[in-house]
This record gives sequence, structure tokens and C-alpha cells, in this order.
Amino acid sequence: MAQRSENTNFCLDKKWVGTYTIHQVTLNGAIELIGNEGQLVLVNGQRIKHYFGETTDTIVNKRIFQFNSL
Repeated sequence: MAQRSENTNFCLDKKWVGTYTIHQVTLNGAIELIGNEGQLVLVNGQRIKHYFGETTDTIVNKRIFQFNSL
């Protein structure tokens, strides 16, 4: 069994690399995500992890402040 796990390469599919934004939530719980390159991905809402980082408004305000201070 240990030999089998050593030979197995565990990695995420390339479509999950990057940041995604929620575009739409359907009535049945499916979530449509938009990637950085504009690709749409439809996933089960129960499989999405919550992100408790900065909000978009905070990020935009920081960028405006940085631009104005130049």
C-alpha cells in the first residue's frame, strides 16, 4: 500500500489554478464561477470553500489610494 501512494501523483486539475469570483448562484445551489481569464465554471455549491479575506471594495480602495499617492 505504501508503494502505491508513493507512485501516485496528486495534483489539482489545471482549471482550478488561479482566483475565481462568484458570477451567479442558481436556485438548485449550483454556483457559476468566473476565472481570471474569463472562463466560466459551473460547480456544486457544497464543494466551494468560503474565503474570509479582503473584500473587493477593500482591494479597490487600496489600489486607488496607491494610484493617487504616485
